[in-house]
Amino acid sequence: MSEAFASVMSPPGSASGAESHSTRPGRFRTRLPAGVAVGPSRRSGPDAGKAVTHWGNGPPLRRGSRAGSLTDSSLDGSNVGQGRCGLKGALAAMGIRRWSVVFLGLCALQTAALDPSKAVTQYLHSTWTSTDGLPQNSGLSVLETRDGYLWVGTQEGLARFDGLEFKVFDRSNVPVMTNLTVQALAEDPSGALWVGTEGGGVLCYEKGRWSAHRVSSGLPSDIVHDLCVDRTGVLWAGTYGGVGRLKEGRWTTYRLGPAPHGYRVRCLLEDDGGTLWAGTEGGGIYRFVGEGFQPYSPSESLPDRRIRCLGQSPEGDLWVGMENGGLAAWRGGRWELFTEKNGLPGDRVFCLLWDRDGCLWVGTEGGGLGRYARGSWSRFTTRDGLGTNLINALHEDSQGSIWIGVFGGGLERLREGKWTPYSVSEGLSSNTVWCAFADPENGLWAGTEEGLCRFDGVRWTSWSTADGLPHNRVRSILKDRRGVVWVGTGGGGLARFEGGRWFHVTPPGLPANERVYALLEDRDGVLWVGTYGSGVHYFDGKSWGRFSTSDGLGGDRVRCLLQDRSGAMWFGTYGGGVSRLFEGRWTTWTTRDGLPSDLALTLFEDSRGCVWLGTSGGGLALWKNGKWHGFTAASGLCDEKAFQFLEDRFGRLWISSNKGVSEVELKEMHDYADGKAPYVRCRLHTKSDGLLSQECNGGSQPAGCRTLDGRIWFPTPGGLVVLDPERIPRSDTPPRVVLSEVLVNKEPVDLQGPPRRPLGRGEVEIRYAGLSLEAPEKVSFRYRLEPYESEWVEAGRRRQAFYTNLPPGEYRFRLMASSEEGVWSEPVEAVFALDPPFWKTGLFKVLTAGGVLALGAGLFFFLLLNARRRAATLERVVAERTSELADANQRLEELSVRDCLTGAYNRRRLEEFLDQEWKRGIRTGRPLSVLLVDVDRFKSYNDEQGHAAGDAVLTSIVGVLEGLCRRPTDLVARYGGDEFVVVLAEMDVQAARDLAETLRANVEKTCRSSASQNLPGDVTVSVGGAGRVPAPDVSYETLLREADAALHLAKQTGRNTVRWHAT
Repeated sequence: MSEAFASVMSPPGSASGAESHSTRPGRFRTRLPAGVAVGPSRRSGPDAGKAVTHWGNGPPLRRGSRAGSLTDSSLDGSNVGQGRCGLKGALAAMGIRRWSVVFLGLCALQTAALDPSKAVTQYLHSTWTSTDGLPQNSGLSVLETRDGYLWVGTQEGLARFDGLEFKVFDRSNVPVMTNLTVQALAEDPSGALWVGTEGGGVLCYEKGRWSAHRVSSGLPSDIVHDLCVDRTGVLWAGTYGGVGRLKEGRWTTYRLGPAPHGYRVRCLLEDDGGTLWAGTEGGGIYRFVGEGFQPYSPSESLPDRRIRCLGQSPEGDLWVGMENGGLAAWRGGRWELFTEKNGLPGDRVFCLLWDRDGCLWVGTEGGGLGRYARGSWSRFTTRDGLGTNLINALHEDSQGSIWIGVFGGGLERLREGKWTPYSVSEGLSSNTVWCAFADPENGLWAGTEEGLCRFDGVRWTSWSTADGLPHNRVRSILKDRRGVVWVGTGGGGLARFEGGRWFHVTPPGLPANERVYALLEDRDGVLWVGTYGSGVHYFDGKSWGRFSTSDGLGGDRVRCLLQDRSGAMWFGTYGGGVSRLFEGRWTTWTTRDGLPSDLALTLFEDSRGCVWLGTSGGGLALWKNGKWHGFTAASGLCDEKAFQFLEDRFGRLWISSNKGVSEVELKEMHDYADGKAPYVRCRLHTKSDGLLSQECNGGSQPAGCRTLDGRIWFPTPGGLVVLDPERIPRSDTPPRVVLSEVLVNKEPVDLQGPPRRPLGRGEVEIRYAGLSLEAPEKVSFRYRLEPYESEWVEAGRRRQAFYTNLPPGEYRFRLMASSEEGVWSEPVEAVFALDPPFWKTGLFKVLTAGGVLALGAGLFFFLLLNARRRAATLERVVAERTSELADANQRLEELSVRDCLTGAYNRRRLEEFLDQEWKRGIRTGRPLSVLLVDVDRFKSYNDEQGHAAGDAVLTSIVGVLEGLCRRPTDLVARYGGDEFVVVLAEMDVQAARDLAETLRANVEKTCRSSASQNLPGDVTVSVGGAGRVPAPDVSYETLLREADAALHLAKQTGRNTVRWHAT
């Protein structure tokens, strides 16, 4: 390994690093710079726990090795501070009451910062715009407050960000916000937020309430450019009309420059010694001396006296950003200038920030973002993904991330990802990387879509077809023990790089345009070549050989190769499963033999000597104890496709796939295979962790590698990514927990006031958040409502708790949040009470008891006096009810014997009547006749005209029949669907025959005359009749059969006629 490569590939704290770091697996802490002066933040008063803040129009808290004011003696090159130095001095200046704040500051500084050795393009870059919830796309000011929220000022109001969602403050919910352009933000020691607007004065947000300070309150101007809270808690405002100071509730105005209005004040700075500095528009720099501001004479020699921002470096030097004069630093009694000519991204400097590693960040108008580190400038512009090149604000949060307010580009962030990317920006020939090979002599080799690349730890070197490579798509790389580099291409066969020259290798049976996916050198020095369609080829240094399906290979598309510690060769084929060659014997496994899929993508032998198979969509398989053990999503896998396995020295497997990179403990995988664990815990690394793409690339060998320094490398469609398992940025700091809102019956509860609400429906909704600007989507929650719940409820990622039908009582809601690392916060709680309704209170019960006693006596006498009256009334009512009941029974009886459609009697009543009249005829000797009436062709009519029309016909016919049969001894009944029976008792047979003819004629006449009333004019009936004197030896069923026979005859002889049965 080259020395340069070792310096990059080795983790800090190793032999090649200059700093000491913990070697605890998976954790590291950024160092606390030597001699840091933990002084009050210029934007947060005495809250030294805030991260270094420098943004918009103002400078940051100084974090250098010296503390003190920027006096003449410190600015002439001597750097002799006037204040207390270092941590001890800061503590003395702040007083013992700030020990806890200082401790929090030290903890904040321990979190991961941006690694200055990386290029700016290698940081994880994120953007939020109006589509994500910002009120407008120009970030003018940015501030993280001590409660963990990030505040963003825009041209259309203020936004509060919890890492996932923005809450907007504008005129709709802040009536005192008369101007929506928010140019400055500051937080005072009490936690109040101060907001400077362009025309609306200064607003204050404290404990959920807003107030305004304007010219009418004593502010010099309602146009506010910058705000600063000094170490004593006094608020200073840089305005269009000078500097305003708010002390003990009163404003004092200071005019800077000639009367009457003076210069516009663009920026303010309190240095480490407590001196206040002001940058003006045209008047240079002023500082507060005694009871007023005095011009600072060295600023007269600046190339541009229009000052946009001020800052103090870690060394204690004054830095000045100018409207169009670049950047100037006062060192050794003179100004050192930085402009576009010597590397500054742009000469219009609008904001400055020193991060916790001492790197200077500069926001410019037109030149984008610049970083000055290790004596050189680098830049980040729209070509690298920046929204626009106009930077308004810079801020470093408590996690070490840099937030950028971009004019027209919204809010952007640069943070340290777990993975470090390498792409075209860092020198790769293409962002599409197919394979990576670790070479201990020459760094790292990468196969891309545009050729082969080699990284020596400092720079990338590339080869393509222009240099002799047969094809630019490099799918496999191997450097053998002789130092020869072999390359498999995706369409140009096999190539060898030796002696600085490329050779196209075309052994027998290997087409010149073959796709070579896998290369391996075994322990005997034999080269193995896996191809897309010609099986596997091998070269022993003298001659070439080949194995295919005819020799025992499972398939001719060979994607991966492996030689295990026993010397056996394994071949993963795409479609033919896995084959093993051991001591001249072939063994092949497919899905029929327990493989999850026959589409093999990668093979790997772990530290326990077990072989792993990654497939395309079938999950993973482990060859252990002579059998295959499968792993799928049901087992806990993040993805069922695997491109490459890598094992680190801490016993973790890293598996690349289409969903990212999975991290899983090897022991857990074996425990699951052995039946000792129900599932495996898998952590998925994605773009939010620093991957250039949501997916990795695979199907080639090697689709990833582990270099000698232990770092893990994977190819992706967006470039190459690397992770050091020993230095994964993990934080022991839990998320800050915030109870956003408590709603009882959909009405908000003021947690600052009396938290009592009527019970109502007993519905309670509690909204909460875990403030983590770094990884808010990975925060988990648990909560408990006491005394309603005795156990904690694991809420996962959910940010709301719902309860219904709660009984009345006092409740305490407790909430905890956990980071991605499983670090839980201390519980926060909200107390509220649900008051019972009045009818459930003790007072109501007492009043009710008294009322009952008072009414009892009166009720007794009332009942006594009305007893007789009620008895009489009851007798009358009983009589009336008895009569009504009899009438009702009669109506029910009538309904029970009637047809519900036609109103004619039903068959039950017919049979009762016939039986009754037949017996009476036996006694009297009087005749009894029966007519069966059937509607002619009724079915056809019903089918053609519909059931409604048919029902109308039947009803009309019943009306005709009942109209002619009015005697008490007559009865009309519905016999079937379209058949009716007319019973004529005590009527001689001839009269019955005449009546039957009359019935038939009247039906025909009635229907013909009613044709205009939606009744058919051609409806007729056929009538069959029979009559006889009842006799004891004959039943009325005989009479019905005779009438039915007569009806049948009427139907046969033309219908619309009457036939009589001859008895």
